[in-house]
Amino acid sequence: LGLPGLAIVGSREPSDESLQWLEEHLNPFIEKTPAFTVSGGARGVDQRVHQISLRKNTPTVAFLPAGLNQLYPETLYEIRDLILYTGGALVSEFDPDQRMAKHHFVQRNRLIAAMGEVTLVVEAKRRSGTLLTAKAAIEQGRPLLVLPTHPMDRSGQGGLDLICEGATPIRDETD
Repeated sequence: LGLPGLAIVGSREPSDESLQWLEEHLNPFIEKTPAFTVSGGARGVDQRVHQISLRKNTPTVAFLPAGLNQLYPETLYEIRDLILYTGGALVSEFDPDQRMAKHHFVQRNRLIAAMGEVTLVVEAKRRSGTLLTAKAAIEQGRPLLVLPTHPMDRSGQGGLDLICEGATPIRDETD
């Protein structure tokens, strides 16, 4: 796309605070920084990233765990044309008619990490697909950023573990 990519991943059931943070801090980052966003199209953090990018007419790339004729989740059909219109893409390694399968997520997540110059984890449980993307970013030598959560918040403990292992905590769009 001729721009650096920012991979952003997180929970399918994010907290209101995480969604608010994306609205308040991803918006100005997109306005000031020539970049495109990358995510997995899943409900929650992924779709919010795509929606924010589309509102700002910024290209966004959705990597799919299924073929292009079998979009997953189905809500991607609602934004598919707008993703393409704004210069983004829907990308799949799978046969166009391949249905989603659980093991496809690991393949998809490594591509999300590879497409981003940096990967941002917004919210991750200790056992989550988000952590698979984070691990792929680490293995690929990509910088890993994490939005910290309160230590008592179970939905963010995977992200806190990543910080303890060396990921960079961030506060806002300037970080």
